[in-house]
Amino acid sequence: MSEILDLIRRVHGHVGPYVVAGVRAGQAAVDHLGAKPHFGVDAIVQCPDAPPPSCFIDGVQLATGCTMGKRNIEHTVGESVELTLHNRDSGQAVRVGLNADLVAEAIEILRTRTDTEAGEFMLSRDAGELLTIEPCQWPR
Repeated sequence: MSEILDLIRRVHGHVGPYVVAGVRAGQAAVDHLGAKPHFGVDAIVQCPDAPPPSCFIDGVQLATGCTMGKRNIEHTVGESVELTLHNRDSGQAVRVGLNADLVAEAIEILRTRTDTEAGEFMLSRDAGELLTIEPCQWPR
């Protein structure tokens, strides 16, 4: 198993599609903004208020270093699953969404095979295929 899947399993308990998608979205947003993880970013995660979609939050925390304890991440309840990330240094922000078809395919893999295979599927997708990244205004 890859190091990132091992870390996800140790922190989250399994490597389901949404937690892996959260890692992918968080890392892509940090990279896109050229931001410093942990103390240089703020995050808003919108998703339903129950697993499995809410597992996306844990993946975002792993990738961005935003945590509830530092108070630089918040969850808003909504039907879509997306991340808005703010670079504190530049003031820029991006919104990252998911390709719902790929997530559904990964959920089917999870249902019929193993969580590791579903996680590997999510890791193997090209970021441009899995994610949409667009500049946005930071709402705070």
